[in-house]
Amino acid sequence: MFRYIYMRILNLEYKTIPIFRLVDDINNNNYQNGITLITNAWHNSDKPLKQSKNWPNSIILANSEEEYEYYIEKTETNVIFCNHNSFLNEERFKIIENKKQYNMLISSCFSYYKNVSMAKNIDNVLHVGYINEKLEYIPDFGTRANFINNSMDMNDYEWICTKKYVNLLNSSLCGGIFSLQEGACFTSSEYLLCGLPVISTKSLGGRDIFYNKENSIICDSNTNSALEAFNELKNNIDFFDKHKIRENHINKMDYFRNILTNTVKDMIEDKYNETVNFEELKTILKYYDNSNIY
Repeated sequence: MFRYIYMRILNLEYKTIPIFRLVDDINNNNYQNGITLITNAWHNSDKPLKQSKNWPNSIILANSEEEYEYYIEKTETNVIFCNHNSFLNEERFKIIENKKQYNMLISSCFSYYKNVSMAKNIDNVLHVGYINEKLEYIPDFGTRANFINNSMDMNDYEWICTKKYVNLLNSSLCGGIFSLQEGACFTSSEYLLCGLPVISTKSLGGRDIFYNKENSIICDSNTNSALEAFNELKNNIDFFDKHKIRENHINKMDYFRNILTNTVKDMIEDKYNETVNFEELKTILKYYDNSNIY
């Protein structure tokens, strides 16, 4: 499933130098050597600051320029503006020429902060969902892809694998995301990598740095504004070039991947006196996970 990277420390290595990518709030003092890449799961969270004290040679990856300024003022740890959505595998999330069956797909945990009820006035919405820590809200409108016979009973819940999820994305006219604040939100980039234009509320957390007039419409946080944004998108759907949407996102991912690679390269060369091959290191750092899970 597309959430498999959560709750893991990803152990990488360049030559004999360990590189740890933290994707959750994990404290561990067993590692005294190596380099640690600390991602941020929530806007201006203090967790990366706490993590940096427990892991060696830390680099905090800020998801937005605002977060960069926030962290740089609070720590002497290395901080870079490097949105963590850049490390999704673009070969898993891709364009498939499917017939459009749904007006909007909303991929979301069953939590109130996701604010998915903003789309309740939009017809033919497809929900793909999961529980994040606790069950708070199952959408009571549209189609619930995870539930047998579209029920709202967790006994009827089925997990959706990434391959099926990507097919559903490509069967949808657009993606919807309505949280006002969170992290950079992988879902947003999953939409864009599949060539879907996005309808989003104004938000804090960093997902918006991938948005532009050619791939998204920003609405206010109310149902009328969300419906107006959808109608605008639908009436101008030919304006949104799915291949250009994907290409632009990948180009921005590559920009951030280069920032991270250069930062780690400099740290390895300074601390370990190793000569670093940029492309080799970039390949190691390119994805959250290089496995064949799909």
